[in-house]
Amino acid sequence: MDLESEEQNRRKLYESQCFKYQDGANAAIQEFDRAILTLSAGSLGLSLAFLRDVVPLKSALNLSVLFGSWCLFGGAILLTLLSFFASQKAFRHSQRIAFVYYIE
Repeated sequence: MDLESEEQNRRKLYESQCFKYQDGANAAIQEFDRAILTLSAGSLGLSLAFLRDVVPLKSALNLSVLFGSWCLFGGAILLTLLSFFASQKAFRHSQRIAFVYYIE
């Protein structure tokens, strides 16, 4: 096998890996968008229903517990969003590693 055909073979393998990483990144972006929409709509509906129908703020006894639970819920949403960004970073890093391995 000559050097040029080996380089072409490595280029094909690299491109194949890039397509896999790109597909993974696209799937993650779609899941990210779906999660944002679901979390936004769900938290808005839950907050409105809870405050209007279950316990009005005027008659609530432990408001600090309510607000604390909302803070923890917000923290869970934030950590979920950070995990999506971390996965995007991992895809880009994997693509760079594939370039070094297959091309350089």
